[in-house]
Amino acid sequence: MNEIVPLQDKRLAEYEKLLVQRDTLKKEAELINQRYYVKFGGLIIKVYEMQVECIKLKKMIAFVQQAVNRNEALDLDKLSAYIGEVMAEYRERIKAMYKMHKECSKAGTVSEMKLMKIKRIYRDIVKKLHPDVSPLMENDERLRDLWEAAYAAYTANDLTALEEAYARIQLIIAGMGGAGTVEIQGIEDKTQALREETDHTTSHPPLPTLSSPLSPTP
Repeated sequence: MNEIVPLQDKRLAEYEKLLVQRDTLKKEAELINQRYYVKFGGLIIKVYEMQVECIKLKKMIAFVQQAVNRNEALDLDKLSAYIGEVMAEYRERIKAMYKMHKECSKAGTVSEMKLMKIKRIYRDIVKKLHPDVSPLMENDERLRDLWEAAYAAYTANDLTALEEAYARIQLIIAGMGGAGTVEIQGIEDKTQALREETDHTTSHPPLPTLSSPLSPTP
């Protein structure tokens, strides 16, 4: 059941705060993983490549053994074609891992002051545009696109892109007139769900392991 919530309702303020907190925690978790792969990515890839080489040798041995069992002469061309086919997926995974490691290594650090500014702007955008707290996007494709752009910029810590989206959002909203109420379905249940999600995230911080994110299978 939808509920009409005045903008000054304390429940709405808490809900908005939890939305920002949830998104901030997600971003911080991603940053931890990014830093982890910058530091250990090279080693992870080397271990993975050795695992893949072991798989390759096992498959070659199995192919040769099958020929022996059938009393057939070993066809080196067939062996090469077979190994090329079954190992193709592993080669693609290694390429993806190198790409991820390169992208993580390129990502720069962001100053605390810049992070605070990004968070402040994003918090205001949430109040104005988040689909769960604002009716403004419902019939305006421009605002829907800007919301997606703002969220992507916030996730990437791209202050310039976030400021540009924010400026355009403010201009559009200024010409629309403000809404005095927000229609939210089950605000109390949603708020509780956000509390539980943020509590779980803070009590279970991301703990990357030395295993490859793309583990090989024989």
